[in-house]
Amino acid sequence: MKKLCQTCRSMRLVSVIAKSGEFCVIEIAGKRRLGAVPKDMGIGGEEYIELRYCLNCGQVQGMFPLPTTDLEKQK
Repeated sequence: MKKLCQTCRSMRLVSVIAKSGEFCVIEIAGKRRLGAVPKDMGIGGEEYIELRYCLNCGQVQGMFPLPTTDLEKQK
């Protein structure tokens, strides 16, 4: 069964898997973190960035909204 975009139902989905090791920079709401890929942002986790997006409408695929991330909770 072919996967379809959650938004526009297109079959033009791209899967991206990249190894970043411990060199991932994440920035949200003015807070920045360097290190492993966070597991709570829907983009993979630890050493790997994994995501799918639609070439037709640009929508990132996944289950959203996500709960508040650990980075957002930091003061």
